[in-house]
Amino acid sequence: MASSQALDPCRQPRRAAAFCILSVLIFIVYSNALQTSWHLDDYQNIVGNPRVQISDLEPSTLLATFFASPEGKSKPYRSVAYLSFGFNAYFGGRNVLGYHVVNIAVHVITAFLLCMTVLKIFETPNLTRRSNNNAFFVALLTATLWAVNPIQTQAVTYIVQRMAALAAFFYICGLYCYIAARLATSPNRKIALFIGCGGCYLLAVMSKENAALMPLSVLLVEFIFFRDLRDPKQVKLALVLLTAGAALVVALGAMIFGNPFGFLNGYPNRTFTPFERLLTETRVLVHYLSQIFYPVPTRLSLYHDVIVSKSLVDPWTTLPSLLVILTLITLGFKWIAHRPIISFAILFFFLNHLIESTVIGLELVFEHRNYLPSLFLFMPIAAGIDHLIRHYGRSNRVMHSAVISGVVLLVVGFASGTYIRNQAWADEKALWEDTLAKAPNSIRAHHELAYQHYEKTGNYDTALILYHRGLSLNGQNVYEKTLSLNNIASIHFTRGDYANAEKFWREAIASYPKYKQAYYRLALTQTKLGRWNEAAETLSLVDDGKVPDPNRSRLKGILLLRDNNPEAATQYFRNCIKMNPRDWQSSMYLGVAFSMMGHAEKAYRFLKMAAVERPNEPLPQLLLPGNRLTASDDTKVQFHLDTFITRVGPRQVETYLFGVREQYEFAQPFLADLQPLIANKIGLMAGELKEVAGRLHEVPVDLTETSETVNSDGFGYADGS
Repeated sequence: MASSQALDPCRQPRRAAAFCILSVLIFIVYSNALQTSWHLDDYQNIVGNPRVQISDLEPSTLLATFFASPEGKSKPYRSVAYLSFGFNAYFGGRNVLGYHVVNIAVHVITAFLLCMTVLKIFETPNLTRRSNNNAFFVALLTATLWAVNPIQTQAVTYIVQRMAALAAFFYICGLYCYIAARLATSPNRKIALFIGCGGCYLLAVMSKENAALMPLSVLLVEFIFFRDLRDPKQVKLALVLLTAGAALVVALGAMIFGNPFGFLNGYPNRTFTPFERLLTETRVLVHYLSQIFYPVPTRLSLYHDVIVSKSLVDPWTTLPSLLVILTLITLGFKWIAHRPIISFAILFFFLNHLIESTVIGLELVFEHRNYLPSLFLFMPIAAGIDHLIRHYGRSNRVMHSAVISGVVLLVVGFASGTYIRNQAWADEKALWEDTLAKAPNSIRAHHELAYQHYEKTGNYDTALILYHRGLSLNGQNVYEKTLSLNNIASIHFTRGDYANAEKFWREAIASYPKYKQAYYRLALTQTKLGRWNEAAETLSLVDDGKVPDPNRSRLKGILLLRDNNPEAATQYFRNCIKMNPRDWQSSMYLGVAFSMMGHAEKAYRFLKMAAVERPNEPLPQLLLPGNRLTASDDTKVQFHLDTFITRVGPRQVETYLFGVREQYEFAQPFLADLQPLIANKIGLMAGELKEVAGRLHEVPVDLTETSETVNSDGFGYADGS
């Protein structure tokens, strides 16, 4: 019955209209997210990622996005997602609108594929024999309740989580291809669909690694909807194939992590062990289920205060949560033959939480992890509602109307919750105030509100209060504590309080010795305090590793310049330029190094590169006339002096030159020769200005004539005022 309904061509226009209405509904509930700002991981993954912010569509440029990991990994990393970010960057730069439009479009298409997949499931042998559901109604309601559920906002509105959304998109597309292939009668169509399934699997894993479990989900589909597990031979076959599928996933995981135990790599930064995480995730999974079925915006947050489970009874909710999960999984297996829809929904949910919600050393809770596992959770609910509507439609019109009204209210409630939840994502201040209100014991919530809003807007006093308040909390994550210490030091450095900056950067290093950035910043602070030898020692404590840090490399080069070793310094500056061709500081210092080596023309080329890249920066403009002075190129000396004085302003030249003498020893040799020339230039400028002032005093001004002349040239106001 379900199959004939699915294939009835008379129903197709109404089905298309129904899905168009769903698509419009999704766009409406996400309409207030179109201008939502960048957040958190968006910056390092997209905004500040040079391999994503592309300016052309050359094959080599597009290929570079495949390796756009912010950690600088040498192998492809979530390549499909980064490629999509690259296209967004090419067509819209850093304007968030295009990114949100793509995210919402992916969500809409995923909902469509979910609807089509549920329809296909109703055509499978194990459902056509027993189901008399209205297949399209169940499929559409399943997709609707999933798509407008407020818990999905973190995967849709948070731009970088397109990774999770794309993984789910290709995953559900792969499942659809598999079911369609199993139902196909044409051999060619069957082969094409199986190939499509394999291609979708590859694209899903290239979007995010949690899609690696798709082979096991395919086996779930096969044995729940196509096989009769009352036959012992089928049970044995299921066990063999599940074992083989699990081995495939483990092998793929070993490739992703580099070794079979790579999943433990994240634990040095965590405040919990693998066993404690496994126990804690039982409570987290139960919490996820409660959020999915009761997703009021007040229960949703970017971060959650989670007490780590130390044992089955600490906290006491650990054991009941474990029992709930074991009971659900047991029922999932028990009901395969008699209640396949419920069985599939349960087992699919827990199966697809295996990577992110078991022992891998990730953070404990993130709501976007439910985007893929929750795909089929509403299928049993929709089937049950369909049963009630058909039952009461024959026997009780009042209850029939009540059930339909309840469905409408449920959809409206979910949609309203999504719209309201999106308001919390509007900007950094709104998001982090919302997060801190819901997770007051999270050091990271304090840190992000302090950094993303108050520090970025220059309200350093409030930022410091929040950083210190976060540091006073118990159960801190070591890495998060280090980041707060680092930011406190940065504020003191910005204010010129180098002693306190040094103090807090030393505390950051003591908290987490592997935090390499703190060594560079401590060394930089020591140069500001005039302790150059200590700065060199500090930098020597940390190696550059496989991916050198440009800031540390540049500072090492500067220290070599100070030790009068420009030849060794050039390699550090070249490395920096290789990593970032627009690194104006490294270009400038490379020019200084060549000047010290007597290569004036090479030096001039790199100094000009720095000046072009940063035209409003005075220092390259000062070094350029110094370089031309040594080359006896008087014409360019005068030109660059004019540019330098214009950049600084005649009244500020003396102060600026004093600062250069104090900070940049390499500028000393030519400053003595340049200073008289600068003084003459300013004197000439002053004389010319005095002459202009004198002429203005002597020439009478006809205001009427002037007003008419100005307006006739197209300037000024139309009314001549």
